[in-house]
Amino acid sequence: MWGEDDWYGYIYPKNLVKFDPKKIIVGVLRQEPSFVPDADGEYYFVGGGTAGGYGLHVRQEYADDEEDLLYYASILNSRVLEYYHKHISFIFNSKYYSYGQTFLEPHPLTVPEEELKEDIISIAESIKERNDIISELAYKMSDVQNYLPEYEQNRSILDIASSIELDDDDYRQDPIRTDEKMDVETAEHVYQLVMKRGHYIDFDSEDVRDFVYQLLTAQNRRLTRMEILNMSVPSKEGIQRLMSEHKDNIDRIEGLERESMAEQAELDEIILEDVYGLSQEDKQIIDEYLDVW
Repeated sequence: MWGEDDWYGYIYPKNLVKFDPKKIIVGVLRQEPSFVPDADGEYYFVGGGTAGGYGLHVRQEYADDEEDLLYYASILNSRVLEYYHKHISFIFNSKYYSYGQTFLEPHPLTVPEEELKEDIISIAESIKERNDIISELAYKMSDVQNYLPEYEQNRSILDIASSIELDDDDYRQDPIRTDEKMDVETAEHVYQLVMKRGHYIDFDSEDVRDFVYQLLTAQNRRLTRMEILNMSVPSKEGIQRLMSEHKDNIDRIEGLERESMAEQAELDEIILEDVYGLSQEDKQIIDEYLDVW
């Protein structure tokens, strides 16, 4: 490599090759188990000590495909192994536990009869599919700008505001807030976006005001007066449809989370009773302990 122009591009593989095979990933420091199968060897992560992530390679004879990984991840995420783990692991502030190699190796994993294993995988797949939808919706909801490609942006904030009182050249993010007042002449509500004391934009719709608030705060930088007024947005009707979709997504996520929790409870029952053969008394001990820890 000596004398080569791109010498800096050569490096020995270190442990990177160990990330390529299928594996199960877990956060090293967690309040609860969070084992996730990576069947395609797609994810790389950093870790060490009590930070980052940790990966588990399952031997070929035990995990031949993605379904097998999902089975073991389900067992590792179960309440019975959470109970076990919290009795052998170090505990840190705020009830965080170490999920490093020392505390993972003793975990008592078991492989049940094929029919029972298939039942567990079926429920786990259903939970995973639902959680994938939740993740997609949560990402979309994390920034109102994620909705915009689906809507025609043929207006500006200047077009959709009912009145504007902005005299400064630019505005910081921190003071921006929403407010509401009553028009003394018309007795109608006026929905305000307050940029700072005495500087505001009025709207005749709460949804439109809330959309503009989220849009401006998502910029995360100082904005000039002209940037604010000329920012491209959908029409009022388009914004109301967008905000309605946003609220529907909130309700949809809540519904999906309830369904996932119900299936997770069903999965825990199967693992507790049918995989590990625990009694009602055993389950009560586990539930009481995990309610505290």
